[in-house]
Amino acid sequence: MLIWLTLATATAETFDKDAEGDVITTRTIAASTTTILATLSDLRNHPGYWPDVCVTDWDFGERQTGLGATAEVTYRGPLGWFRKLTMVITEISTARLDIDHPGEKGFVTTYTLQPAASGTTVEMHTWIYAPPKPLRGVYFKRIHPHFQYCHDGFLEGLAEAVE
Repeated sequence: MLIWLTLATATAETFDKDAEGDVITTRTIAASTTTILATLSDLRNHPGYWPDVCVTDWDFGERQTGLGATAEVTYRGPLGWFRKLTMVITEISTARLDIDHPGEKGFVTTYTLQPAASGTTVEMHTWIYAPPKPLRGVYFKRIHPHFQYCHDGFLEGLAEAVE
């Protein structure tokens, strides 16, 4: 534990103290907004989009599609980190879908869809507060890049499924 705290403290100073911890990725996908929204609204599709090192152990709730759909999943990160959370679709509109992970350690991921000349531009935005020192450096050096890789992989998997 002492080594972990020493490492975290040593790297913490190299990052902006006001930097947001959000993970945001954007991709234009050659499919209609309607098709993408319908695909995202069915949680049974999601396991095929995430890279294997990101999300595992999918246990779907009674409702798997649309508003109120749920699944319990295990999010995986670097350094052996994992967290089992419940996801629930809490908002669906013509250009947006929100998936909430309720609870003290939860977070929200928002998918925003905008029509584009070559299909639909999808922004995947997970709202995360960066931790305070001494863990801030570890977050931005190890955890945030892993989450970014996972988000990029999710949109790549989504694109492969609908294009």
